[in-house]
Amino acid sequence: MNQITLSLSCCFLLIGGSLTVNAQQKVWVLNQETKEPVPFATVIYADRLGTFTNEDGGFVLGKISDSLTVRSIGYKALKINTSDIKDTIWMRPEAIALDPVVIPEPSKKFSFSKVAVKTHDHFPKSYLAVAGNEIATLILGNHHATRSYLTKLKIPTNASILKVRANDKTKAKEVDEQFSSVFQLQFYENQNGQPGALLGGDPIVITITQKDAKNFEIDLSDKKINVPEEGLFVGLLAIGRADPTGNLLAENPYEERLTKQGYLRIGLAIRPLFPITEDDESSHTFMRYRFRVDGDESWSVYDRYSFSNKNIDIHRALNLGIGYELKNFE
Repeated sequence: MNQITLSLSCCFLLIGGSLTVNAQQKVWVLNQETKEPVPFATVIYADRLGTFTNEDGGFVLGKISDSLTVRSIGYKALKINTSDIKDTIWMRPEAIALDPVVIPEPSKKFSFSKVAVKTHDHFPKSYLAVAGNEIATLILGNHHATRSYLTKLKIPTNASILKVRANDKTKAKEVDEQFSSVFQLQFYENQNGQPGALLGGDPIVITITQKDAKNFEIDLSDKKINVPEEGLFVGLLAIGRADPTGNLLAENPYEERLTKQGYLRIGLAIRPLFPITEDDESSHTFMRYRFRVDGDESWSVYDRYSFSNKNIDIHRALNLGIGYELKNFE
């Protein structure tokens, strides 16, 4: 078997060696008015390098840069010098307008329709996230219905990982190990075939473990998520690793290695793998990095597997084949 490696473009960042390493400090992000925690706020140190607050608004402050930026929906973005941070960061609420995703059901006559999940067991042809990566794929409404609601999602997953033998890196095998990872589901309007405006509704946080070896299914019937005929995009944002109870670990989601050029910070992989299918349809899967200092959160077409030697001569669209169920009203 040929050696399989992770694509470096999404995992590595080189920082100058003059900054302090391994000095960790717990910090809390709180609502300035209510004093309540701001969970899953985005904390950005540098491009493609950051972390998220946990359910209690806490995170571990990494001594990576002289300043950091904190962002969260419904709050004013805040940039602050790390030297000025004690133990609390206060965020000011800011009113925002979001397009509604919930619409009252129109009638009592309805039926269900399903779109099957697309998956496979060939794990090198997969998407492997690091914290701050978001992948989004299009699901369509039912053109025979006056209105459709999303009741279930089935996300293709693969719990296996690759183990390389220490004495022979050309040989590897798939193994299953315990893990627990936190992701956030978000929904976006279909804007000319690309993810558009974020749709309203409470964030949906999910925890995926090794028990979800093939597919992860979530019941959304109580959310009343309207899916128009042109569809909407389902976004899957990688938050970080979780403890055995499913709570986000307060840790910096990267490893540090000292090189001659400085400290190399390697983003930790957030399992599981998400099988990607090649098909003759147009590309309807996109990805972006949420850790951007300039605030640029634009999307790009997903066109590369996370494993570099599987990206040769790709001539077809790569898509995440999410399965779903719709409740359709006449």
